[in-house]
Amino acid sequence: MASAPSGSRSNARLKAVPGGPAAQAPPGLAVGRSAIWGFILRRLLLGAFVLFLVSIVIFVATQALPGDTARAILGRTATPASLAALREQLHLNRPLIVQYLLWAGGLLHGDAGQSMAAQEPVAKLISDRVINSAFLVLCAGVISIPLSILIGSYAALRRDKAFDVAASLSTLVFAALPEFVVGVSLVVLFATTVLHVLPAVSLIPPGGRPWEEPIGMILPTLTLVLAVTPYVARIMRASMIEVLESDYVEMARLKGLSERIVIQRHALPNALGPTFQVIALNLAYLAGGVIVVEYIFNYAGIGGALRDAVSNRDLPVHRRPLRRAQPARRHRDHPRHPAPPDATVMAVLNPLVAQEPPLVQSRRPTGVILGALGLGRTRIGLALVILVAGTAIFGPLFAPHGPADFMGLPNQLPSGSARFGTDHLGQDVWSRFLDGGRTILVLATASTLLGLGLGISVGLLAAYSRGLLDDVLMRAMDVILAFPQILLTLVAISTLGPSGWLMVLAVGLTNMPRVARVTRGAAQPIVERDFVAAAEAIGVPRWRILFGEILPNVLSPLMVESSLRLTYSIGVIAAIAFLGFTTNPNGADWGLMIQENFIALVVQPWGVLLPMFAVAMLTMGTGMIGDGIARAAAGIDRSRGTE
Repeated sequence: MASAPSGSRSNARLKAVPGGPAAQAPPGLAVGRSAIWGFILRRLLLGAFVLFLVSIVIFVATQALPGDTARAILGRTATPASLAALREQLHLNRPLIVQYLLWAGGLLHGDAGQSMAAQEPVAKLISDRVINSAFLVLCAGVISIPLSILIGSYAALRRDKAFDVAASLSTLVFAALPEFVVGVSLVVLFATTVLHVLPAVSLIPPGGRPWEEPIGMILPTLTLVLAVTPYVARIMRASMIEVLESDYVEMARLKGLSERIVIQRHALPNALGPTFQVIALNLAYLAGGVIVVEYIFNYAGIGGALRDAVSNRDLPVHRRPLRRAQPARRHRDHPRHPAPPDATVMAVLNPLVAQEPPLVQSRRPTGVILGALGLGRTRIGLALVILVAGTAIFGPLFAPHGPADFMGLPNQLPSGSARFGTDHLGQDVWSRFLDGGRTILVLATASTLLGLGLGISVGLLAAYSRGLLDDVLMRAMDVILAFPQILLTLVAISTLGPSGWLMVLAVGLTNMPRVARVTRGAAQPIVERDFVAAAEAIGVPRWRILFGEILPNVLSPLMVESSLRLTYSIGVIAAIAFLGFTTNPNGADWGLMIQENFIALVVQPWGVLLPMFAVAMLTMGTGMIGDGIARAAAGIDRSRGTE
């Protein structure tokens, strides 16, 4: 039998002889596998530790509710004997550590306790709602994941063409819009004012399932799809462009492979890696967004159960949804690989600005600002922000009536005395609109500044210290990141009431870990620079090294992050008001105006449309400013000479 030619697959298959060289793995490969398995084990242990810390935070947060829980449940007329019996039933008369152990042990055994409001097991109460919410998220994921991959890939292949420009601008707009603005807009377009082709609410009968009424799933699913798809599509486009410009793709083309094979076998599989990370994070993000969507469409899901339980102080119920709402673990740098450059951090953690492959270069903040102002999208965004902010600040001076003045019957159409009609109580819509923007603007700005200050301090300290302190700080940030932003804010507000300082503190704390991770990733390569070592050698205090030497070199990505945090803060605070939690329930507030007048949308739409347009313009403006700063910081448009 003739021997196979050299280089064939037959010669490549060496027979493994016990103890022979072919049976022994190369030492480097064995060490590499051992390091990978060790890394995986460490991440799993850290993940379990973070879950433990999250459970403590959930327990402590629910215990912090003011007042006597037993009396709040039974009412003021409860007898001492009934109060004592209820405290014994809920273990409220035992030490906190015993209460925590009993609660955690019950969860591990599938016993979430008894609902005091519904007088039935929590597992039975929320099981149907969990299934309904999971089905809604599944429908949104099944549609949004392939759609976003398709849009991002095709936009990358048609770079700078008409489809790419249109897709980039549309995803930028939708990425900046809060979920409730998207949902209300869909109701206006397809269920009430413009068209009447779809139901405005999803009515699931008791014991029913959402798939039995598929037409009622269309608008809730479409809202979540429009909330998730832009993020993933922008990441997919940036990743695909980076892969298409790589050396191995160029080598495949030089070998004569067809473009279809190059894309299918080489470019697409490698571009999906970072995209799947973002997909996992955004599917976890839906755990928070689904609360608002379920509220808009009256969808019987877990979000409604959580909102009702927090309002009713039903401790066993709202501990369980919070536990289920923990997002996927965030990615952390592998210890054997260097930290990503500034633009990579921005692309992974902030899909809103993920527009192009990251360019590793540093520009001075003044140059970034001037470069961003030279872009049309930045100027448009700045104009939108100035218009809406000016209306919010100076609007009350030009309001024709007081925000609480009654002008006629409820839900009247525009007339001479009421330019845009009256609201659900008969108050002037235009006057309340002019008077209702300050709350959102002030609270969002204050919470953004608080989150930036705390996050920058934590990120710089973690990057500079490294080692144990770095791990401790980042694990603390992981605990906060484990909660969807709106959920943590809702729990904080329900604990002490919707006061202004508490909303600023809650939203600011949820912004902190995101800023900290961006700051840490951007500062890690700076810490290794010679000028930092020189400052240490001459005895410069640590705080001056952090804020005088390192901080000025990471301002470019932080400018992008600040605009993104402001965008998301506006969305969260407006959504909280839309859910009915506001600092002044009797005053004018754009989010509250949308909620109050939503029921009469068919009769009198202006009470909804005016504040909704204002919130949309404000978030789109801040989003476009952030996108322009990101492009200027990376030098994208300057290097290509395009806008």
